[in-house]
Amino acid sequence: MRQIGVFDHASVRVRARDRDDAIVEFLELTNYEFSMAVYVDNLNSITNVARLPGEPYAMVITSGLGDSADGQEGPTEKFIRNYGRRIHHLAFRTSRIEETFAGLKAQGMEFLLELVGSPEEGLKQTFSRPSPHTLIVNEYIQRYEGFEGFFTKSNVTLLTEATARQ
Repeated sequence: MRQIGVFDHASVRVRARDRDDAIVEFLELTNYEFSMAVYVDNLNSITNVARLPGEPYAMVITSGLGDSADGQEGPTEKFIRNYGRRIHHLAFRTSRIEETFAGLKAQGMEFLLELVGSPEEGLKQTFSRPSPHTLIVNEYIQRYEGFEGFFTKSNVTLLTEATARQ
């Protein structure tokens, strides 16, 4: 698929108790800077973004917020319990994401969710099912001109929910 282009970000899953240390370690070992955090309280999840100034690449560190208030395990904790602390997905920028999505489906790729987001929100993205060879999910993302952020809360919420379907 020619419209799949540059690497956008990698995302790791860590335990809530290791989150701060993981972020600090990554920042101290690189020239990346902490950019933002997106809390999804109802899923007991926080997604943290570190960006390399002036570059399109990012590192994303997602964890639970801690013990969930109702004692229910969120998708991030479930992922760690099932697969361990590790890379969850690699994200690739794409143009014409609807065409990319349809083309990958036609080639047999399965997805954890349909496309989420819109040009008005600034981005549109999806998660593939984990590779049978690496267990890594691919994210395909289109960032629209003029979008200043990195993620939207609504997209992060839907993608976090999709993690529970692994």
